[in-house]
Amino acid sequence: INPAFVVEATGLPWPAFLQAQRAKKLVVFFVGWIEDIHDTHNWIIPYGVVTYASRQNMPAEMKAKFRDIANRAVVETDMEKRAQIYHEANQLFFDEAPQVFLFVPWGRRYYQRWVSGWIPNPIFSDVYFYGMSKK
Repeated sequence: INPAFVVEATGLPWPAFLQAQRAKKLVVFFVGWIEDIHDTHNWIIPYGVVTYASRQNMPAEMKAKFRDIANRAVVETDMEKRAQIYHEANQLFFDEAPQVFLFVPWGRRYYQRWVSGWIPNPIFSDVYFYGMSKK
């Protein structure tokens, strides 16, 4: 985009990466997140309020804005109103750009024809073997 900026990616072993990330020694880093529960709240909190917001030194005022949005949304029972509140969070992420969100890659799974009962679960990355059987 601009030849004045040069970025060199360095691979680190996972323990070294975590240590450097938690010590706030990484200028730029990327991480992944697998949701625990299928709810927008499960994304706003780590990226806007606690885990990654803190590890990237997000300003306290910005974290407070995300916390306010999350607190209002999590208690809202009207789903349309709740969606509007979470839209505020999306707009804040867009306007302030504290992070750059990328895509979530989907892997492929291949099984023999005689395997039945496999159901892809969008919030769980591993295979749930309990329901599987052999034809």
